[in-house]
Amino acid sequence: LFNAHASVSEKKKYAVELMNVSDSEHEETKNAASTKCLLSNVQNNHSTIQGELEKAMHTLYRCPIDLTGASRTDAGVHAYQNYFHFDTKLEIDHTVCYNLNAILPGDIVIKNIFRVRDTAHCRFDAQHRFYKYYIYKEKNPFLEDRAYYYPYKIDQDKLAEAAEIVKKY
Repeated sequence: LFNAHASVSEKKKYAVELMNVSDSEHEETKNAASTKCLLSNVQNNHSTIQGELEKAMHTLYRCPIDLTGASRTDAGVHAYQNYFHFDTKLEIDHTVCYNLNAILPGDIVIKNIFRVRDTAHCRFDAQHRFYKYYIYKEKNPFLEDRAYYYPYKIDQDKLAEAAEIVKKY
């Protein structure tokens, strides 16, 4: 039986791996999916992924849990995968993903919760970050909020050159 209040004497650090519902194997789901949460980090008067997750954890564990996010996503930017970490005295295992996903809005999905070393920081210890930018040439209402509509001829060489410059930063 799941005991949300099983605590121990010292705090442990856990990481939460999230995915947006649009992280799917099916292209039509990717195109049609949209998240209602505007930003990843908590902000006043806006529904955020972090805020929704903290609220769900508070509901389940009946105590506040403060999350630290690995990165920020601004309005109109979609993160297919993101991480948060938190410290707690509670014993938590990955089986709570089912419970938390039942509480969370449908467009936020927890893939995993796992113990990490006490000094771990999801933002500063990240080993990789991947960014994908999409351009589409034919009008498509399902891509409108996920890609840049540019119906003109694209100079692939210039685009590759610009991509190399961006990689340096």
